[in-house]
Amino acid sequence: MPRALTGLLALCALCACPSPVAPDAGPPTVVIATPDAGDPTAALFAPNHVIDVRLELPPSDWETLRHQTRDLFTLLAGDCVAQPFPSPFTTFEGVATIDGQRLERTTIKKKGFLGSLSTNRPSLKLKFDALLADQQVSGLDAMTLNNAQQDPALVRQCLGYALFAKAGLLAPRCSFAHVRVNSVDLGVYVHVEAIDKDFLRRRFPNAKGNLFEGTLSDFNATFVRTFDLKSPNTDPADLSTVLSALAAPDAEVLARLEAVLDVNQFIDFWAMETLLRHWDGYAGNTNNFFLYDDPTTHRFVFIPWGADAVFTSGPASADNPEGLLLRSQLAQRLYALPSTHDRYLARLRFLLDTVLDEPSLRAEVLRMQDLVAPLTDFIQRPQLANGLADVRRFIDTRRAKLNAVLANPPTAMAPTERPSPCLARLGSISATFSTTWGTLDAPNPFTAGTGTLDFSLGAPIALRGPVASTAGLDLTGNDGPRVGVNVFSYLGDGGATVAALRLIPARYPPVGPQPFDLFERYGVMIDFSNQVATPVGIFGNGTLAFEDAGTSDGALVTGHFSAEIYRWPFGG
Repeated sequence: MPRALTGLLALCALCACPSPVAPDAGPPTVVIATPDAGDPTAALFAPNHVIDVRLELPPSDWETLRHQTRDLFTLLAGDCVAQPFPSPFTTFEGVATIDGQRLERTTIKKKGFLGSLSTNRPSLKLKFDALLADQQVSGLDAMTLNNAQQDPALVRQCLGYALFAKAGLLAPRCSFAHVRVNSVDLGVYVHVEAIDKDFLRRRFPNAKGNLFEGTLSDFNATFVRTFDLKSPNTDPADLSTVLSALAAPDAEVLARLEAVLDVNQFIDFWAMETLLRHWDGYAGNTNNFFLYDDPTTHRFVFIPWGADAVFTSGPASADNPEGLLLRSQLAQRLYALPSTHDRYLARLRFLLDTVLDEPSLRAEVLRMQDLVAPLTDFIQRPQLANGLADVRRFIDTRRAKLNAVLANPPTAMAPTERPSPCLARLGSISATFSTTWGTLDAPNPFTAGTGTLDFSLGAPIALRGPVASTAGLDLTGNDGPRVGVNVFSYLGDGGATVAALRLIPARYPPVGPQPFDLFERYGVMIDFSNQVATPVGIFGNGTLAFEDAGTSDGALVTGHFSAEIYRWPFGG
C-alpha cells in the first residue's frame, strides 16, 4: 500500500519491534515481546477493520450510566492527593454484540477522569467474563472504548501508540469501533487495548508484578499517594525505592535509580512523549501512564496511556510546551544530571530521525480518515476536518520546531514540585445578565446585552465601564453543543474579564436555581489581559437561575448567578 503505513504500523503494533539504538544512547533497553499475528486478539486490532459494537441495556440504566460524573468539588476537596482518585461509576449489566458475536451478561461501565467525561458519548469499559466465566471475543475478555472527546481528529491515539511501538517501546494496541447503544448511533470510538493482567501476560515472562496507574501521580511525598495499585494482594511500598533513589546525592542518584528503574527505557519513553508532544502524559503533566514493576528484572517500566492529545500543533504554553517535557520529578532530576541530560537529548534527536517519517504519517492519516469519516456521528462530523488539519500541521512542522529547541535546549533547573490540584478558594462572584438569544459571538458584546458584575479575588476587583452579556448556542466543544452565557467587562487595570457559563441543552431552561457542577452546568472566570485567554477560576458552591430562557433568535435570556471562585486546578 504505497499510500499507507498499514504494513509498517501493523507490524509494529502486532509483533516485537526492537528499539532503535543510537551509538551515544547507552545500553539498549530490554526488548519486550508483543503479540504476534497468530494471537487471536490481533483480529480486534486489525488496522483496516472498524469493530462493530452494539450494546443493549435497559434504557433507564443507560440514562443513569451516561449521566454519572465526577463531582469536581468532592474530587478535589481537602487533601485530594492523599489517595488515588476514587471512581464514581457503577456497573450495569447488558448484552454486547461484537462483530456479530452476541455476549450475554456483559458488564458495562462508564470511564474517564475529567477531560473525557461526556453525557452524550461516554467512554466505556466492557467486561465479558465478570458474570459468565471464560466468555471472550477473539481472545479478549474486556474492551476499552474511548470517546476521543479531546481528539476531534479521532486518529491521535492510534497514531501515537503505533509510534511508541515503532520505537521499540511497550504500548497498547489500538483500533476503531463503531458503537451503537440501544440502536442509537454514537459514532466512532477508539478501541485501546486495556492495560491489565492479560496485557502483562502477553508482554512479560512474569505478569505477577505490581501494576500502577498514574493519574496526577509522581515520585515525591505528595503525589506518590495518588498512584492506583491495579494488582491485587501486592504491596505498593516498592514505589518508595524510586523516591529514595531520586533523593540521593548527584554522584549516586543514577546508580540508585538504575537498580529500581529501567532508566534507558524511561529515557526512550520520555523522548517519545516529547516527540509526540504528549503534554498530558507523565513527563509533561504527571498524568496518563502506567508503571509495571517487572519481577524478572525488579525494575519499573513505563507504559503510555491517554494519548488523545498527542499530535497537537496549538500554541505553546507553560502547560503545553513546544519542546522538552520537564514537569515530572523524574524528568527534572535526570535532565539536571549531565550524563542523562545528554542521553535524553541524543535519544530525542535519534528518534526524530528514525521514527518521525512524515510521508508515511501523512498517508496513514489519510487511510484512517477514509476508514472512520463515513461512520462519525453528528457531534464528531463537524469537527473532524479541523482536527485532521491540526494533525497534519503537526506532522508538517514538528521536525523544524524540535530541531530549533534542540539547537538551543533549556538549561537544567532545580527540581520543582507541581502545585496541588486540590481546590483553593480565591474569592466570590455575583452577576446578572439581560440579553437575547443568538448573540453569543457578537463582535461587540456591549451592543448585545447588559448586566452587573461584582467579584473579588482576595479584594474587590474594580471594573472600567459597563457590563455586557451575550447568549446563544456554543458549538465549539468536543462533546456537542452547549447553551452559553457570557458576562463581560473591562477591568480597572486595563485588562478584561469574562464569566463564561455553559449548560448542556437538556438542562436549559432550568427549573429554579441550579448548582454549578463543572460538567452539565459550569462557570469559568477567564482573564483576557494582553489578548491572551487565561483561566483564573471555576465556580462552585453557588447557583445559576434564569428568569427568561428563550431559544429563538432575539428571544430574551435573563437571569443571575452567584458562586465562590476556586483556583483553576489544572494550569493554563
